[in-house]
Amino acid sequence: MANLPPLSLYIHIPWCVQKCPYCDFNSHALKGEVPHDDYVQHLLNDLQADAQYAQGREIGTIFIGGGTPSLLSGPAMQTLLDGVRACLPLAAGRKSPWKPTRVPWRPIASLIISAPG
Repeated sequence: MANLPPLSLYIHIPWCVQKCPYCDFNSHALKGEVPHDDYVQHLLNDLQADAQYAQGREIGTIFIGGGTPSLLSGPAMQTLLDGVRACLPLAAGRKSPWKPTRVPWRPIASLIISAPG
């Protein structure tokens, strides 16, 4: 598999503070609390079930989109990315950018996590 380029992984966080009228993405206005732990566990279960299809190829980039990814708590984001790292090989020297298009006004430094280097 050394000849094949790294894969990219997209992780979808479907909630928004409110649904923008122009948005065509699969996203939903948040009603209540974000089910951080349950959602992350379901994502990781799906990833583990499908990891075999990567056939050992490395992940070069992780994109996290939505919705509003910053609605996921810092600890839940850490658990998610730790689970990805445990399940799939990450390409050496690559970064895992976390670039939400809309971020609510609150400190998000704890949510920005880079790949192992």
